[in-house]
Amino acid sequence: INTEFDEFGFIIRNYGAEALLGYFSSNRPGGKGKDDIYGFRVAEKPGIKTFALKGRIINEATGIVVPAAQIKILDNNGNILKGLSAAENGTYQFEIPWEAGIMLEVTKDKHSVYSASYDEDQMDAIQETVFDIPIAFIEDLVEEKEGQTVIKLKKAYFSRAQSQITPELALELDKVVDIIQKFPELQLRIESHTDSRGGSATNFRISQNRADAIKAYLTSKGVPGSNILYTIGYGEDKILNDCTNGVYCLDTFHKQNERQLIVVLNYNILY
Repeated sequence: INTEFDEFGFIIRNYGAEALLGYFSSNRPGGKGKDDIYGFRVAEKPGIKTFALKGRIINEATGIVVPAAQIKILDNNGNILKGLSAAENGTYQFEIPWEAGIMLEVTKDKHSVYSASYDEDQMDAIQETVFDIPIAFIEDLVEEKEGQTVIKLKKAYFSRAQSQITPELALELDKVVDIIQKFPELQLRIESHTDSRGGSATNFRISQNRADAIKAYLTSKGVPGSNILYTIGYGEDKILNDCTNGVYCLDTFHKQNERQLIVVLNYNILY
């Protein structure tokens, strides 16, 4: 770039993840005027190669930023390369010497742990973006129902007097599988309730079979059996309305009593 002529107005900036792009003015021969502008590109930045990343920590369900999450960057052997906290507006930014691969880990109270590994090609790709990291908030996933903390699910039913998992029920139970993957410390009790139609003993048997079927489905999808401490069929013991034995009710009101609850037993201990 520098010659025995006059070079001035040197400007340089980042060009992509690794390159540099620059401009300068010179009165060297071969130009179009007295002073000409020349450009150049450096294919690789001089000095130590680094990995730089910036983005936000966001709520997986809402996209709202999550403030002050803890971030760790580890090498392939599990050694911590850097630790930092996201800002109050959820943003983070860091730069470390280049590694052959890294693991990103993000934690915050009442949230799921984000843990993912990236090889060099993936590192190249993500550092050219604003990289948002989603984590789940436990309070988005549970609710209070019948005096206990339960996993939030849409109402879904078994077929009448049956205990086979229906497609609509499977869709809801898949949410439980996902929650346990995100919060593996949760301990569950599966409760099944019937309406008052049919004999009391029969309803107890049906409800217990249904609770056991739910457990079997969840474990078949990868939920450890150790996460499910109990399966209980209550039959018609806990009717929610006036549709008890001998009372005529529309099917809609009977359906209010047929329900499956996935109770989180240790919620108050954990959170």
